[in-house]
Amino acid sequence: MDDERLIMEVEKYKILYDTTDPYYKDNVRKDKAWFLIAGVLGVDADSCKARWKALRDEWKYREIMSFLLPYVQPRRSKSNLTQTITEERPAPGREHQHRLPGKPEGAKDKTQTLGSG
Repeated sequence: MDDERLIMEVEKYKILYDTTDPYYKDNVRKDKAWFLIAGVLGVDADSCKARWKALRDEWKYREIMSFLLPYVQPRRSKSNLTQTITEERPAPGREHQHRLPGKPEGAKDKTQTLGSG
């Protein structure tokens, strides 16, 4: 499966990554989006979903996946240790740990909305 092509197809369907989309929790619409993406790529929808999940964690594609920036939040780490915070600033070199570079200026919005049905 062509990873870059998968990313470009997913970008068209905000329902798959925009938690503020009114249909974000609508699994029927999400399944329809994955079905359409799979059709374009010539693979099955489950393979697309699995590969997408893996790609979201890979920094290699941060440039072309920058459309996710507004929707990505750092995950809180869990620890059984008590930690004392001595200052509010992040440690040097950690300021941008969970950030992706911004969308290029002038980039067009390629998102699509899935209609009912």
